[in-house]
Amino acid sequence: MKPSNVFNVTGTGFFGIDLGTTNSVVATFKADSQVPEVLHSKSGPITPSVVAFLPDKSVVVGKKARDLRGKITTYSSFKKFMGTTHTFDGGYTAKDISKIFIEKLMNEIFELNPEYEKTKDVVVSVPAYFDAPQIQDTASVFTQLGFNVLFIQQEPISAALVYQTLKKIDSTISVFDLGGGTFDTILIESMTGFPKDSVTFYRQLGLDLPSIEDTLSIIDISGDNLLGGDNIDEEVYRIICAEYKIRPPREEIINVIEDVKILKQAHIFEWKGKTYSVTNEHIIAATDVIWKRAESIMNARFKAKKVSNPHIVLCGGSTKSQYIREKLHEKFQVSYEIDPDLSVAIGNAMTARNIIENQGLPFLSVMPKHIGVKIGGRLKPVVKKGQVFPCVGRTFARSKEKFVQKMDINFYQSEDLFSLPTLISNVTIDNIEEWDQEGYANIQVTIRVLADQTLKVEVFHEETASVLEHEISFIDNDISSREGKEGSKAYNRFKQKYDNLGKKDEQLEDLLQQFKNSDDDKSIASQIAVLLARKAGK
Repeated sequence: MKPSNVFNVTGTGFFGIDLGTTNSVVATFKADSQVPEVLHSKSGPITPSVVAFLPDKSVVVGKKARDLRGKITTYSSFKKFMGTTHTFDGGYTAKDISKIFIEKLMNEIFELNPEYEKTKDVVVSVPAYFDAPQIQDTASVFTQLGFNVLFIQQEPISAALVYQTLKKIDSTISVFDLGGGTFDTILIESMTGFPKDSVTFYRQLGLDLPSIEDTLSIIDISGDNLLGGDNIDEEVYRIICAEYKIRPPREEIINVIEDVKILKQAHIFEWKGKTYSVTNEHIIAATDVIWKRAESIMNARFKAKKVSNPHIVLCGGSTKSQYIREKLHEKFQVSYEIDPDLSVAIGNAMTARNIIENQGLPFLSVMPKHIGVKIGGRLKPVVKKGQVFPCVGRTFARSKEKFVQKMDINFYQSEDLFSLPTLISNVTIDNIEEWDQEGYANIQVTIRVLADQTLKVEVFHEETASVLEHEISFIDNDISSREGKEGSKAYNRFKQKYDNLGKKDEQLEDLLQQFKNSDDDKSIASQIAVLLARKAGK
């Protein structure tokens, strides 16, 4: 077995950390123990992902900060904005607030568990459908605080590892991961031995194949980065405003909604001298809207992969909803013995232990989206969705004009080949002094996806045989003015194509309305583009 220092292990101990949209958890294993330990902060084992600044400028997080919502400025659900330049009050980005939150959370854990205060090695997780810039932002939160990130793991895989260890599920597993702000659905094959593709995987890591009996092979990933428990709250708020024809402060009503969800009974609130109520029926009606969106994504992947009757594993705090569990139970065998708020952190700690003990990584994962360059106005994938990583992809980029001395190459990411791709990074090639016989510069582009999903780019100038390696510097996907202008026109293009169909389609009309009100939500745009293509082809 090769030494684990290919992961740059420090030997200071390890944590599995789940930085969640709604709640966060830190787990580990004590020396010589096979039982995971969830470490307590001052909020307990589960810490609400909320930050507040008190009048004296001190910071509180967790339950204390959550209890201050509506009284002072608080920050929550910031995870959804990782990888963007979206700013909150005070000019803070999601990354800024995440750093403040994690630093305070870990200080509380070290105060209550001083034996771990020198621990630096961590495995952290991200939603399976996070974009490359979001993954980088998440990792850099921890590295900038002095932690050594061993590995970045997809959250549903973490949950699957825990269930596989406890239950030894033999059938195809589908992880239904509905968190506070994101939804992921992953299909996983459980098998004895190790998948054939793992030979390449482990060679690229510099490891021998681990001696593990049960392994997991991820065969499909899908999801929606803007669908989660927060959407249930927003939908309840929308229903309340429409039913009572009022528009009270959102924060005040969200607190009432949370009380109804927890206590399962109606709560009243006052607005402009009148009394109104939020009921369980409001919660169920809103949950059904979100459930149907998640179900449609999940069922589409089952159909695409020709999977029937998988074993459903629940992950994410929003799967505590009795309504969602009942809906899943109507069709599937469902497991939720482990608290869905804890499973990700525990799975991360299991992976950290495997790395530390040279056992390797008992799974293979696949790319959730295409990454490539635009050629002729269309995305040309260099690394394809569904491709096992670590992986390498190559393509050629040719200058548009002759005898250029400088060339920009833009990199994009997209769920499919129909929707508008997201600009994620660019590389500028300077001092070009050699061209082909026709006067054009030819650049070979290589994209390498490493084991932790980070990206590296190698640019090869054919005429001079020079190689330049570039670390990816991500462009926040909401600030490119050109992409923004393209996105703002997308609704009108979609609407025109829909009108050209000449027939009514309620599903498309609903999606178009959602897209119009969503500030160019690319996940909705993708659904519209695919449906339009299918309808036009009939």
